[in-house]
Amino acid sequence: MSAVHEMLYESEQLSEIDLKTYLSKLTDTIFQTYSIDHRKVNLTSDIGDASISINQAYPLGLVVNELISNSLKYAFPNDKKGDITVVMRKLNSLLTLTVKDNGVGIPDTMDWKNAGSLGLNLVRTLVENQLGGSLDMEKNNGTTFTIQFTIET
Repeated sequence: MSAVHEMLYESEQLSEIDLKTYLSKLTDTIFQTYSIDHRKVNLTSDIGDASISINQAYPLGLVVNELISNSLKYAFPNDKKGDITVVMRKLNSLLTLTVKDNGVGIPDTMDWKNAGSLGLNLVRTLVENQLGGSLDMEKNNGTTFTIQFTIET
């Protein structure tokens, strides 16, 4: 959340956040926090140009933080090497964000929508209730979460 405050402080416009800058700072900070060796886990970002209201920037930042943190904690056990990819696209007012890893994947026995995991419950609640969006997950060569929501105007 400090990234939002920093960007607002540096910004001429206090009502919107540039997502490209915000998500880049956020993902870099998460990797630094976990002291990740980029030779072990590589981060690739492909973030299109878009701005978002501060009311949507906070929950989106929490969601991205949780999804990347989960990948870093669980997807690459025993010093397994891998990749995490963050892709964001805006089409008209619809924003699509994908966070993908090529790690071990979520176990088939786990119902991620009803998991006892506080983190995944938080992600679902933020996406569905605060962003008014949808959240989908695929288990194929790792784990992919796709978030879609309408950007506030």
